[in-house]
Amino acid sequence: MRPWPRKRKTPARAALQTPRGGENSTSLHLNAFSTVQPVDAGGATQETQLLKYFVPLMFVALASEAAGESLNCADSARTACGFASTGAVNTWGALQNFNAGFNVNMTMSGTHAGYYYGNLIEIHDKVINGSGRTQGVGLNFHGDGPARVGERDAFGVWTTVESDPPSGFNPYISVFSVIQGNVPVTTNRVGVWAGNFNAQLLRGATGYTGIYGAEFDVTAYAGSSVSGKYGISIVQGSGDSVHGAIREAAIAVYNPVNTTGWNNIIALDNLSGGSPISPSGCIICTQGALSFAKGIDISSSILSGNFITGPRRSFMVNAAGDVGGRSYTAPTYVVGGAAPSSSGSCAINAQTGGNTAGVFRADGACAGGTVTLSFAVPAPQGWVCDAHDMTTPANAINETGSTPSTVTFVAKMANLDQVAFKCVAF
Repeated sequence: MRPWPRKRKTPARAALQTPRGGENSTSLHLNAFSTVQPVDAGGATQETQLLKYFVPLMFVALASEAAGESLNCADSARTACGFASTGAVNTWGALQNFNAGFNVNMTMSGTHAGYYYGNLIEIHDKVINGSGRTQGVGLNFHGDGPARVGERDAFGVWTTVESDPPSGFNPYISVFSVIQGNVPVTTNRVGVWAGNFNAQLLRGATGYTGIYGAEFDVTAYAGSSVSGKYGISIVQGSGDSVHGAIREAAIAVYNPVNTTGWNNIIALDNLSGGSPISPSGCIICTQGALSFAKGIDISSSILSGNFITGPRRSFMVNAAGDVGGRSYTAPTYVVGGAAPSSSGSCAINAQTGGNTAGVFRADGACAGGTVTLSFAVPAPQGWVCDAHDMTTPANAINETGSTPSTVTFVAKMANLDQVAFKCVAF
C-alpha cells in the first residue's frame, strides 16, 4: 500500500499544542487527517480526488518523542483532551459530558468496489522481540473503580441492519478477522490463528461464578424469521484444498501437560434454567445426504467405563461391547448382506437369506461330504454355526472347523434337501 502523505501543520493544529512536561513525560501524539489520497483497485493514486468519505479518520499514536506535538491527558482532565470527528471535519475539542479519549461520529457515503475502510490503522511490524509478545494495538482495561457495578466490556461492537439492500446476498459481520500466511517458512516454525481467547483466574482469585473462554448468544425474537440458526458455524473456505499432514479436525480439544483435563468435552446443561435442546431435538444428527467412512471411532483410546449409558441407566454398553440393563429384552436381529459363497465336495444352490444366516438346497445327494461357507466380514477368531436339514431331519449336518472368514460342515443330505443355518462370530 502507498504510504499516506504527510500533512503540513496547520495554524489550527499548532494552536492545540500544550507545553511538554519534560523529556521523560508520557504524552499522546495524534496526527489526524480529514482528507487522504485514496488508491484504487489497480494501485493508481487518484491525485485529483480527495474523498473525505474514504478514510474520515486516521490516527497514529506515538509515545514520548523528543520532538512533536503533544497533549498531556491526566486522569483529572480527560474531558479536555478528546478528539472528535464528524466525518467531514476533524477538530480538537472538549467532549462535554463524555469522559473519553476520542469520539468518532461519522457518516460514510459514496460508492466503491472491493475493500473500503471507514477508519484505518496500518502497522508494519519490524520489531525484534526475543520471546515476548508484540501487539499492533493494545487495550488494557482495568476494573478498579471504587463503586463499579454492572457489566463491563473492554471492547464493544454494535452492528445494526437498518435498511433492506436492493439485491443479492449481503452478509453483515460484526467482527471480521483475517490472518494470512504469504511466504514459505521453515516447517513447524510459524502458526496462524485468526483468533485466540484467553480467560484466566490468577492465584488468589476466588469466588467467581464461572470462567468462560468464549460465549456465543443467539436470539431470534418473536416476530422475526430466519432460514438457518446456528450457535457456531465452522466452514472451510471455498478455496480449501489441502488436508493437515498429521492431524485435522473441525473442532479439536487438547491440553498442555500438567493440566487437570476436562470432566466433559461436550455437555448439555440446564445451568441457566432452561433446556438447551427442544423436546423434539437431536443431540448429534446428520442433515442432508452425506457419505463418510465412520460414525464414532474411539479405537485409539482405552475406555475404563461404559461406552454408552442409556437414559436413567436403563441399558449400558461397556468397553467390551457387552450390553446390559435393569430389564433387558433381546431385540429381534435381521441378518443382512448377500448369501455366503460356497465350496466343498457337496454342491449346493438356491441360497436365500443373509450372509451369516439363511437357507441353501442340496444340489445332488451327499453322504459325508463337506460344505464350506465363506463370509463377507471376517470374525476376530472364528465362527460357531448350527445347520439343520429341514427336509430330512434325521440327516446330520455338523460343524467341523472354522477360520475368521469360513466355516466347514460335514453333511449328509438327499438331493434337493433344504438346509437352514446360522452362524455367530467370536
